Amino acid sequence: MPNSGHYSLLLVGGGHSHALVLAQWRRQGRPKGRIALVNDHPFAPYSGMLPGLLAGHYQPEQCFIDLAKLCASLDIEFMVDSLQGVQASQRQVQLGQGQLSFDYLSLNTGAQPQPNSELGGEAAVVAVKPVHGFLRAYQQALTAQQHNWLVVGGGAAAVEVVLAMAHRLRNLGSHCRLTLGYSGQLLAGYPRALVSRVQQQLQDYGVQCQADFRWLSWQQGQAIGRKSSGVADGVQGAGMGEGMDKNVAQQQAQEVRLPADRVWLCTPVRPAHWLAQSDLALSPQGFMAVTPELQSLNQPRVFAAGDLADCLAQPRPKAGVFAVRQAPTLAHNLSAIMAGRPLRALRLQQNFLSLLALGNQQAIGSKGQLPLALPWRCPRLEAWLWQQKNSIDRRFMRQFE
Repeated sequence: MPNSGHYSLLLVGGGHSHALVLAQWRRQGRPKGRIALVNDHPFAPYSGMLPGLLAGHYQPEQCFIDLAKLCASLDIEFMVDSLQGVQASQRQVQLGQGQLSFDYLSLNTGAQPQPNSELGGEAAVVAVKPVHGFLRAYQQALTAQQHNWLVVGGGAAAVEVVLAMAHRLRNLGSHCRLTLGYSGQLLAGYPRALVSRVQQQLQDYGVQCQADFRWLSWQQGQAIGRKSSGVADGVQGAGMGEGMDKNVAQQQAQEVRLPADRVWLCTPVRPAHWLAQSDLALSPQGFMAVTPELQSLNQPRVFAAGDLADCLAQPRPKAGVFAVRQAPTLAHNLSAIMAGRPLRALRLQQNFLSLLALGNQQAIGSKGQLPLALPWRCPRLEAWLWQQKNSIDRRFMRQFE
């Protein structure tokens, strides 16, 4: 049955910000009016526990928020559907199964992952987001007879994913070889001591690192990339006198091919495809541009948080910690605007605590450039940091019980 109707407030997307908004309203009271939440799945993953789930430390039911149950506790309607478009000036959203209208709209749908390559009925290339599809592919891959996996990305998410996979494969007695391919610096912006410790952990798990690798595509069991640092050494003058075009030779020299039965993409997200066709103001990167109050720059009845949004006054990386920090401001402002009260501006700190899981039940971390790690293994410190991370994550999930 197609979705239709008009709502005082329409929440689209079940990301961290919206889940926390609902949890806060359950404690403090929700705004009056007809409210609905639309998400493409009734359960929302908590990204902080994803590495532990991949490694086998958690069960799936520990890592997902039951959005339908949370909405029911607040007398908020819940719909399973996907967002296809927004016409903010007309106060309408287009869903996969219908159309809804609103007085106020809040968006927390995340960003667009890299596209999957469906080959032979089996996903050979899988983006980590959306998480539900990634986990299905991961569980299937764990039981397949495969020899080479490639994780693409050099950020914290890619490091945690590849180490979690390495731990799980080792416990299963698998001989599948893992490679981490990335362009630029590994863990750019993190303290040197933390990066050194991660490199040691990758080596201890037997993870091969392919630096200077810019992902392009997958063909017949090979991941194809290109060196990002320019023309490879030795190209100049190599066979130039035998009729080979210089540009072709340079292109071939820059190409990198890695054996890969599966490719797991932890690359930066892109703006959602429907944003470019909407009437919402966009940032230079193509994401939804919002004010410090999390309002659209040109449509004040529309709010957004998480990866979908760019706050131009306070630019930050795309990271779950900022979606969490945005939630109290979003909850306050949605209630305030519906009641005619003043809005509150968001203030995000520059430095935040970052804890990285090391595959086993150990972790390291940093706050800004202050490392919570040593360049070498320190079991007592790393076990204690894992306990702190586990405690933080479980406390986070208890808000939704």
